[in-house]
Parts: sequence; C-alpha cells; structure tokens
Amino acid sequence: MGIRFTVYPAARLVAYTAEGPSSHRHARGFLAAALAHRLFEGGFDFVGDADPYTGAREPDAAYPLTLAHAVRDRADVLAPCRWAVVAPPAGLAMVRRWAELTRDSGVAVAAFAAAEDALAWLGAGTAECRALSPAP
Repeated sequence: MGIRFTVYPAARLVAYTAEGPSSHRHARGFLAAALAHRLFEGGFDFVGDADPYTGAREPDAAYPLTLAHAVRDRADVLAPCRWAVVAPPAGLAMVRRWAELTRDSGVAVAAFAAAEDALAWLGAGTAECRALSPAP
C-alpha cells in the first residue's frame, strides 16, 4: 500500500493514485518523495485520485490536519500551486477540510468528484495533460 506517483515536467504536474487507504506516514512519504524527484520543480500542480478509498474506512479526524502540516512545512517549495483531489463522496469532506487548513499557504487544495472537473480547475485542458492524469 502507498501512493504511486508520476512527475510530468512538460505539464508541470504531479499525478498520483492512492493504492489503498493511506496513513499519515504514507502521505508524508509521498510528499517527500515527490519533492525529491529529479524532475520536480517548485510550483508544479498536483492531481490525485482517491477513488481506491471507495468502501474503505475513512481516515481519522487528524488526517487532514497531518496533510495540512505537511504542506505548510514545505510551502516554500510547493507554492504557489494548485492541488486537486478526485475523491468518492465519502472523501470529499476530508479534502475540503484539508483545503481550509491550507488556505493561506499558497497551495490551493480542492476536492472533485470527477477527473474532468479537477483538470479543468488546474487549467490542464490539453489532450496531453488529460492523458497524463490518473484514471477516474
């Protein structure tokens, strides 16, 4: 289990998919690995697919706080950027809470039910970027 990701420098995008429920350790490890990736540059946007969470237990109440702290701790490298998360209905509230907690960090986080909406929000309207995004 963990979070699988790919960095697309031409699209200035990090696309990731959760492989099962993520823990605080998975989230922090993913962020550290993405930022250390040789193709990553500050200001890249992120698009995540949380659909594998469907039917899984919801993260505990501290999870959005952990994510917010991880983003805030690295805002000097991440910001400014947008971070879109495609989530099932049960996960949308958690992502919205995370968005509230990172609002003034320079990292804009938003929850979406559909990949098309997430990519439109990111401004990734080209066929190339759509092909690079995680499957909905």
